[in-house]
Amino acid sequence: MVISHSSFGQDSTTNQTRFGIDSLRFFTSKQSNLQLIFNKSVLNIFKDSLNLNKLKIKEPKGFDDINSKNYSIVKDLNGVNFFLRSNVGEVFFFENDSLIRKDFSQNSKAFYGTNLVYHQNSIFSFFGYGFFENRNSVIQFDFETREWNKIILKKDSYRPKARWNSIYHKKGDKVYFLGGTTQIGPDFPIHNFDMMTYDFTDQKFSKIGDIKNNITFFNTDPKYIFRIDDSKSLFFKKHVTYLVDFELLNYRTFTVFNNFNSYPNKVIIKDTLYYLNTLNKDEFDIKYIAITDLLNNFSEPKEFLEEVYISKKIKIYSSLLLCITLILFISIRLFRLRKFKNRYILKQDRYLTHKKTILTLTHEESQIINFLITKQRTQLHQLFELDAFREYSKSYLKIHVSKVIDQIKKKIENDYDNSDFDLKIIYGKSKYDKRIKEISLKGEIKIYNGWLRYILS
Repeated sequence: MVISHSSFGQDSTTNQTRFGIDSLRFFTSKQSNLQLIFNKSVLNIFKDSLNLNKLKIKEPKGFDDINSKNYSIVKDLNGVNFFLRSNVGEVFFFENDSLIRKDFSQNSKAFYGTNLVYHQNSIFSFFGYGFFENRNSVIQFDFETREWNKIILKKDSYRPKARWNSIYHKKGDKVYFLGGTTQIGPDFPIHNFDMMTYDFTDQKFSKIGDIKNNITFFNTDPKYIFRIDDSKSLFFKKHVTYLVDFELLNYRTFTVFNNFNSYPNKVIIKDTLYYLNTLNKDEFDIKYIAITDLLNNFSEPKEFLEEVYISKKIKIYSSLLLCITLILFISIRLFRLRKFKNRYILKQDRYLTHKKTILTLTHEESQIINFLITKQRTQLHQLFELDAFREYSKSYLKIHVSKVIDQIKKKIENDYDNSDFDLKIIYGKSKYDKRIKEISLKGEIKIYNGWLRYILS
């Protein structure tokens, strides 16, 4: 066996030992050490020391096919390995150099391409394919009862399509899933382009969105997916290695030029990735690379979500919230409208109104009032430009406009006995030229265009 550091093409040997050993079952880790389980022996690598022991099998019958081809490995929080058969769901664990069966399963419960996750003293199996059927169920292996049981999803759970070979990542009480394949026939796979989570606390799926259909990592064997920290997972496919960030919702790629991805046996211990290459029947080459060195080779991140999914429930709640907000907004504005009408004299079309008082204006009077509301001080000749007076000559306007202003003044004064209707037209002189007469409107008056425009303004 050769143990060497790898820089993707440059190897430096740190130790070399050869064993006449038989076929390999599993390449894994025990706590912080490498562990190789062979057909009849177990090799533990502690830094630079090796420990080779005989494999003990309490039930030798049917143990020949217990290997990485037929079994998946799930680790608990302490790094203890559990070995699960891909098509039946038999559960074994390794203790004192012995493979020991833990389950009492009689029926097929786990399936090919399933995602296996350890959570709170249970192993959960998501999706899978078996007996010519795609599954979208969640099943749980309880170590106390030593049985597999189906999880009943909550009624408001998102119902994902049946699939297998999804990319997955566990973070806290949630598992993230990306894509997967639905097998319609032997030569007719359909790839799913969606992202969702499963919440262990609520026992339900929630869809996050749809991934871009130009991404090629929708169908990946879960055995090739490795969690490197709380937010990122690494997986290998053909000549490309992918790094997916489930927090930032992006991915990075690294094109491998040697046969790095072809090695089926990989193990991550802390910050180092180990991978095993079988040279011949009795010689193995173990290489390793620091995770930080591996990540330096990746491309710039790219977003993988096409659009964010909004569930029907969220849409209903959002619509109700919008309606409640709109009703509340209109109610507040209508309440303020009442105070607005009581405070101000309102100019509405050809009327001046305040509470119960209503003054009718002519077309010419109405335009003069509108102009005086917008201008604090107005010279008489400025009123000559209003649309209502365009047909008159300049000599006539000097007489006529003054007459119209006097009419307005009399209408207001006639109603001035109403103390609430506090509006006056005041004559003055320009502070720059005392010969120029100025007109101003004194009082709290506003142009009012109806309740709807007031609410929307």
